[in-house]
Formats: sequence, structure tokens, C-alpha cells
Amino acid sequence: MNRRLDRRTYVYLLLAVILIMLIAPATFLNSNHYSAYASGLQATGVLIALVLAMITLDADRHDKKVDRVLALHQELVTGEIEGCRIRLIDHLRKRGGGHRIVAVTRADLVKDPRLSSYDGTSEYTPFHDANTILRFFERANAAVKARTVNEPLFHELIIRHALWWNMALRSSSTPWTSGWTRTRNDARAGAQPVPAHRAVPLVLCTVKLGAGAQ
Repeated sequence: MNRRLDRRTYVYLLLAVILIMLIAPATFLNSNHYSAYASGLQATGVLIALVLAMITLDADRHDKKVDRVLALHQELVTGEIEGCRIRLIDHLRKRGGGHRIVAVTRADLVKDPRLSSYDGTSEYTPFHDANTILRFFERANAAVKARTVNEPLFHELIIRHALWWNMALRSSSTPWTSGWTRTRNDARAGAQPVPAHRAVPLVLCTVKLGAGAQ
């Protein structure tokens, strides 16, 4: 919002300067000189307006990409996905003795009696919650591939969560989702590492995780 206000202020200032440059010479130039002066100033104003329009479009595109990352992050840390994350993290931590997270495969959450259901009564299952979380990262991954998000901000807010879940939800012969299998297989095939700010979810790469990234 501040960026948009700043741009608007600059445009108003520029328009005011052009208006002053257009009016002030009228007091000391004769009609012929002023006509030539005004024509030149008009051409310059058109060029400046085109440059400003290009800058504004580029800035708006940047702002929309930032807004998409913020919306994805909001989706990740609130509502249904937040509930899935909390339930599954608590579940895996309990199965790890309360001090560490148990890394699981799809088969573990479907077939293992210790891991396939939550303690007590719940309308949700660990597999449902894991699948919901991974579907979110598939959508986020698609946004990165389509270049519709600001990638440095995406890395800062979301990729660390994706990498944490990449370690907690291990791959096996039974894939989680199509996107998960493809990216994990790409990593095994020796795909070249990407810069940290261009990394996409569920790809193994060397980024140090913070303790709070879940």
C-alpha cells in the first residue's frame, strides 16, 4: 500500500511540475516562441507519461505477486490447513516420544495402527490431514512454476514450511501425490540445485530450516 501511495505522489508531483513549466513561460514568451515551446514540452510529456505507465504496470505486477504470496501464507497458517498442520504435528510428535517428529510414509498413515488414526475421537485422520497439506503445496508449487508469485518472498514465508514437511512426510513406492513423486524423482535423478530463492516446494535442497518452520 505504501509503495502505491508513493508512486501516486510522484505522479502528482510530476504533473504539477509540467503544469508550472507550461504556464510560467507564457508570461515572457511571445506567441510564436511559446507555441514552439509548448509543442516540445507536450512531446516530452507524452514520453514521460509512457515511461511512467510502464513503471506503474511493472510495479503493479510486482505488488500482485507479493499479494499472492501473502494470500498463500495466510491460507497456510489459518483455517483448514492450519488445523491439519497442528493435528498432524502433534500426532507425529507424540509418536516420537514428545521430543521429535516421526517421519512417515503414505503407507504408514494408511496401514500402521499406531500412525493411521488420532488418539480419541476425531472426524479427521492423519492421512486426510497430510493429503490436505500436500495439496496446498501442489497449488503453491504450480504458482511458482507459472511465475505468478514473488519468489524471494515465497522462499522466506513458505519454502521453509515445505522443506520441513518434505522431511516429515517421506516418499516410498506408494506416492503421496503426482507433484510429490515428480519432484522427489527429479532430485534422485541428479537435477541441478536451484538458487535458494528459486527453490520450489517438495524439492530436496540445502536450506537450513528454522525451528519454527512447520
